[in-house]
Amino acid sequence: VYALWKKETWTSIGERISTKKRKNKQPKYINENDWTTLMEYWATKPAKKKNNNAAKSRKSDPLGKGVFKHNAGPVGFARIEYNIVISLVFISYTFA
Repeated sequence: VYALWKKETWTSIGERISTKKRKNKQPKYINENDWTTLMEYWATKPAKKKNNNAAKSRKSDPLGKGVFKHNAGPVGFARIEYNIVISLVFISYTFA
């Protein structure tokens, strides 16, 4: 439950903070000291390097098929895995 909450929180809040960072606008829900600390951190070399590496990774095309984007929609990976296992069991039972 905690891992799901953490993932959902990062997805929603993280994206909002990222958007505000790009626009150089402080969100109302982050106090000035924390925002200044974040901006100072993002300006450091290690943070910029991490940001550049992540951007390269997101834009990479290792298989030559274009940039991969997750397209399962609101379906979680656990549900996808479960569906695959059920399909495989059904196929093996049907053709056995």
